[in-house]
Parts: sequence; C-alpha cells; structure tokens
Amino acid sequence: MSIEVTLIQTDVFPTLEQTLDNIEKLIKDTQSDLYILPEVFSTGFGEHLEKLAHPNGGQSVIDWLINQCKQKHCGFAAGILIEENKKYYNQLVLVDENGIIAKYNKTHLYRLGGESLLEAGHEKIIVNFRGFRMLLTICYDTRFPMFVRYNYDYDIIINPINYNYRVLNVADKFAACRAIENGCWVFCPNRIGKDGLNLTYKGHSFVYNHLGIKIAEAKESNEILTVRCNLKEITDYRAKIHLGNDFDSIKMNVPYNTITL
Repeated sequence: MSIEVTLIQTDVFPTLEQTLDNIEKLIKDTQSDLYILPEVFSTGFGEHLEKLAHPNGGQSVIDWLINQCKQKHCGFAAGILIEENKKYYNQLVLVDENGIIAKYNKTHLYRLGGESLLEAGHEKIIVNFRGFRMLLTICYDTRFPMFVRYNYDYDIIINPINYNYRVLNVADKFAACRAIENGCWVFCPNRIGKDGLNLTYKGHSFVYNHLGIKIAEAKESNEILTVRCNLKEITDYRAKIHLGNDFDSIKMNVPYNTITL
C-alpha cells in the first residue's frame, strides 16, 4: 500500500482570492492522494492575529478546500488561523470530498512568534487516511519528543510549518530527529515570501522518511513537491528493529488526550 503526497509551497498574497487562485494553478495538472499546505497558509503571521484570523471557524476556507477535494478526489491538510466563539486558534484541518475529517488546534504555541493571543490545543489527533495513520501536528510541536512519541499508533507526521530562513535549520533537525525516533515519515510544507512581522521565508519544504533520510526538498520558489510513501517499508523496518520495545517508560504529569479517528 502506498500514498502519494504533495506539499504546496506558496506565498501569502494581498487577498485571499489571489492566494487560493495561485494554489489552484500550482496543482491544476496534478493528481495526488493528499495535498498539504503550510501553517496559516491563507494569512501568514502578523502583529495583530485577531485581525488576520478567519471568522466563523474559517468555514469559507474549509469550503474551498473541500471543493478542491471534490474536483480531485483527494484529501487536503491545511494550516489556518481561525476565530471561533470569540477565541483564536492556529488550526490544522484535514478534509476530503465528503467534508471535514479532523481539526487539530496547535498544542505548543510559539510565544516569541506572537501566538500568546491564541488558545492552545490539548489533544493528540491521529487520523486513518487511505490506510495510513497520520499524526496531526503544527510547526513548533515537533520540538517536543513526548508529544509526538510513537505508541504503535501512527505512520506519518503531518507538520505544516512557518519557519523563516534564519531558523529553518532548526525545523529540519526537529523533523529528522522525530523521524528517526519514531520510525515514521515527516511532511513539512513551508511558505515563501515576507509576512506581517517582516520575516522572510525561503521555502525549502521537505520530507523525511522512517530512516531519518531527507528524501525530497523544494527550492525557494512558488512550487509543489510530490513523493510516494510505502506503508510496508515502514512496518517492516519497525518490526526489524523492534521499534518501541526498548522505549523508556515515562509517565507524564498531565498526559495528552489522544483521539484516534
């Protein structure tokens, strides 16, 4: 069993319509099982996140994502900044042609990045999509090994990021470590351009496999990056090294609430 995944590396344009039109052009002649967009792909970050956040839970953007899925018979994972019931979230939404599959609110907010206004999530979300078990994370989450620790429950980490070019090497190392530790694939789409905080992004979206090898990396342009992941390679490797059998037993004071869908 295999799955084809496409990372979409794009800028945030002056209007939402321009941003979405650009994405449609990028994927027009492609056909993947799953497309993944960067963290807060439709707004980027800025000084006043409450002014950037999509109202009503980002429903207008989610509707657009679902429509893309209907056209391509695929799934879409996208990071969006939303307002819901007068609270603000950095959210990863996973949809297919039938609607919303899952929503994950970023657990580890990056306070230095202006996320103090946002509400943190408190759940680990694992979704079975086309036979692959996927752990939903956002950007800074991969800094925390215990949050993404493998418990015989997932095969892939989806991790949309927003790392500017000065600190992108940090995201790269986090992803490599989590891939090696957990014997999983890690998908990290990043953005390009300049955001509302005057930070510059140079793309280099990337994918690590279960051996901790970077198997694909984008350049610095408006582009897509497509790879195919084989489930048997992951499961065979985990069985060969008895992954998880020798993990230290660590009990957290406040364990994460894991939801499997």
